[in-house]
Amino acid sequence: MEVEILRDFKEVVDYHRHRIWKLRETASSKLSRKRDAMKESLRSKQQRLEQKINTPPFLRTSDKVAFTVGLAFVCITEFLILRQPSWMSLWYAGWLIPLMIARYVQYVNSKFQYFMLDFCYFAQLLLLASSFVFPSNSRVFEVVFAISNGPLAVGIVMWRNSIVFHDLDKLTSVFIHMLPALVTFTRRWYPSSLEYVCSESDCSLRWIYALAIPIGLYVFWQILYLFQVEYVDGDWINSDEDIMTSARWMSSKRPHPIWVFFHKRGAHISKATMVLVSVQFAYTFLTLLPVKFIFESFWLHSAYLSLLFIACVWNGANFYFEIFTETYTKRLKRQVRLAINRRDPIVKPLPGGKMEEDDAGDMDEFGKMDELDSPAAFQTPPQSPISPRY
Repeated sequence: MEVEILRDFKEVVDYHRHRIWKLRETASSKLSRKRDAMKESLRSKQQRLEQKINTPPFLRTSDKVAFTVGLAFVCITEFLILRQPSWMSLWYAGWLIPLMIARYVQYVNSKFQYFMLDFCYFAQLLLLASSFVFPSNSRVFEVVFAISNGPLAVGIVMWRNSIVFHDLDKLTSVFIHMLPALVTFTRRWYPSSLEYVCSESDCSLRWIYALAIPIGLYVFWQILYLFQVEYVDGDWINSDEDIMTSARWMSSKRPHPIWVFFHKRGAHISKATMVLVSVQFAYTFLTLLPVKFIFESFWLHSAYLSLLFIACVWNGANFYFEIFTETYTKRLKRQVRLAINRRDPIVKPLPGGKMEEDDAGDMDEFGKMDELDSPAAFQTPPQSPISPRY
């Protein structure tokens, strides 16, 4: 009797075990088919995205907006210079504030905030003071004119600023170097009164305002800068190698040819700041020399600004036709692939989350062009190995 009960119990257990096994096999088969279907669906979507990206031009909405706004800005600026030059100061100030806020947020996130203590930003404050605090003081204007059309404007050529309409960082660099020269151009040649722009009866520019006082202001700024960076925040900066300053960028991050020249001749890394200060002082002095003649000639001033604008356009053309057309779609392709991998773990991610070797090379080339507006003293983040002190 007990044997029969055990046999019946075993049969029941075997029956249910077999049934469970079949149900599991059926569920596994359905799950596998569903997983394969999901993989195929995601693979199909990824292929469609890649096909769309590989069909130039493929521009993100933000790039389209930035391109449109940048081009509109150039057109409106030209209209104001030709038809309403007295509005240029307001136009400049209205754009300066939001651009500086955007750049500050960007630089803080990148630990580049100390680049915003450089001389080009100090010059923006001087222009604002001349335009809105001392608008009728001709001597203040003459000093600001010298700085805006001297070291600040020449920085466009030296640091290879480029008009790239879809890139806010590059446009901001052009703005802080070019707009002060345009504002002082309109105030100099289309003033409401000559008394507001000329301290001399014949509207000549004395060397004290063209050279001596601007150099004095540069030295004043340099002392404040060194005090803040080397002493007040020196320990904090030294404790974090990711925080960039002009000297660190020039000597360590991307060694500049000038630093390499001195380094080969025995200059120690501790002398990087001294080298930077010396070179910047020589640059400031040399670029202030022609300002007197620019101030006294409308045609010379016009030709000078035209050449600077052509330089911006030429650098932008080099970017678009030599680098941008070959790398932009590949960069976007990689971004979409990584985004899909992050959202959908079923799709096999790239090994180690890294890009393929050919994509890495393309991104490296794209990064080289990004440096054309980098926060470096000798080429304005991400332009040359020195921060944009101009």
